[in-house]
Amino acid sequence: MRSTFFVIVIMILFLSCEKDPSKPEIVQNVTSISFANILEHHKEPSVVRYHFSLRDQNNHAVALTQQQINSQISATITEDDIPIDKNETDIIIHNADNLDLELVLVLDFTYSITQFEGAAEKVEEGALALINQLSDQHQIAIVEFHDNNPASNFSVLFPLSSDKVNALTTLNHFFSEDVYNGFSVCWDAVYAGLEQFTTNTDENDTTVRILMFLSDGSDTSSQNTPQNIVTYAIEKNVNIYNIGFGNITLENEATLADISNQTGGIYYSSPDTNTLETSFSRLLNDLEGNYLISYITARVNTFICTISLDYNGISTSNPISTEINGEEIFGDNRKGLLSIQDLVFTGSDLSFKLYADFIPRDITEIRILADTGFNSVVNQIDAIDGGLIENWTINQTDDNRYIILNGDMLKFGDCGGLLEFNFTGINSAGVNIPFLIDNSIYPTGVFFYGGDNSELDSQGNWSKEIIAGFTVGNPSPQNNSINVEIPVNLSWEIFNIPSDSISVHYNVYLDTVNQESMQLYAEQLNSSSFTVNDLSHSVRYFWKIVAFYGSQEIESNIWEFVTIDSEK
Repeated sequence: MRSTFFVIVIMILFLSCEKDPSKPEIVQNVTSISFANILEHHKEPSVVRYHFSLRDQNNHAVALTQQQINSQISATITEDDIPIDKNETDIIIHNADNLDLELVLVLDFTYSITQFEGAAEKVEEGALALINQLSDQHQIAIVEFHDNNPASNFSVLFPLSSDKVNALTTLNHFFSEDVYNGFSVCWDAVYAGLEQFTTNTDENDTTVRILMFLSDGSDTSSQNTPQNIVTYAIEKNVNIYNIGFGNITLENEATLADISNQTGGIYYSSPDTNTLETSFSRLLNDLEGNYLISYITARVNTFICTISLDYNGISTSNPISTEINGEEIFGDNRKGLLSIQDLVFTGSDLSFKLYADFIPRDITEIRILADTGFNSVVNQIDAIDGGLIENWTINQTDDNRYIILNGDMLKFGDCGGLLEFNFTGINSAGVNIPFLIDNSIYPTGVFFYGGDNSELDSQGNWSKEIIAGFTVGNPSPQNNSINVEIPVNLSWEIFNIPSDSISVHYNVYLDTVNQESMQLYAEQLNSSSFTVNDLSHSVRYFWKIVAFYGSQEIESNIWEFVTIDSEK
């Protein structure tokens, strides 16, 4: 049985404090800097945006806090060799705390690793430290492998989630158990790790996806190969950072290094337990060496955008230079874009966060409807977690209906966290929380919304309902519909599932008489729609959906509709 004292101490520390600012620091003597892993994410309205990592002369990431960026980094941007007008647009650089990050840990616990005294404890310590340093919006998944038994050769200990407390609890539980340390299926485990990442279907997605693999690279029985791993990682836009540990052969070390090089990651050599802490610290430093730079262009033609950075008098050796079609990303930059994220409903408590995806000009105030009937606490998202309004003040109107936020002018075109909402005393899942952004305080044409014009009410305010809990709703036909054509296409929506990586399936119940014990009509559906053909005319039907998500089972309300008269 492995000792769990250290893990328990780390858990207590995590549960009792915020993100630990005292992480081990990597001392760097930076003599040159260069861009790496450059990705273009330009979007409407006229946002030119790049994700990149910044590397030093040793190919290690140059990790800077937001305060260091503001004081030590300057950017030079030209369009067709003409400098942009900094009076017309802000140049915004965000560090990793502000970015969406998905981190998957793939950990080797086969005999070739655990034979080293203290190795498992060092791996555990490093993994816990990594999780403890992630920002609130960052997500973590954990995969381990320890045996080549086909029934349990690897396991997904924790699927991708931003729930750091449960991630730590899961890791703690694993380390408190005895496992049989046998032969290796490392490439199958890495492939399973790659499957945990979300799939990028949005060209504007700026999520940083990193897989950290710790192993000696020994494999005895995988179905997958290193080349499969590289191909799949490139397809999913994942950078693989490998830590080669222990008595690693030259061949295996070359393979691990090649995987990292081909996928934009970094390879670390860790020959013994004494160097593991440094390797994990390097990895954490490299995670924080990712950045996003953006500005608003006035061009509607095709132009060459060139960007270089200066860090304490050192300029990037390889400026970014790409061709951009301004017409393709042109849009109305008076429209502010907001989104609701990280919605969690546990028992009677609901929490969610309000993020800004685009800030218009001259924004110094935001008004939000807060009259919900539930107890609530609203806090600004901290700057260390990518918040934009940490120093703004929060007040309420005299009638307590609206929250008023105001402060220094936000940067034009900026993006990041605004507020975290916490509601208590919600008595059931499926409760709708009204949410409204008052746009009447802005000049004509300036407003915030979620990107869907249908969510703007008659006064031009962004009006949205936040649904508490994993629930099934939005039926079609709508409840109490009449004259419904045959065949009937039944459809519904699932709300607030914790992770898209776990599949949902549905059972459809349909009856004409008994609402309490309805008949099962269709089962194990993967789609949230189903066409019913064998219905009668002029008949009232009752129907409901039961959704299955992992071990959870959620039943919808009972809805009803009347089919059309046969003579119509």
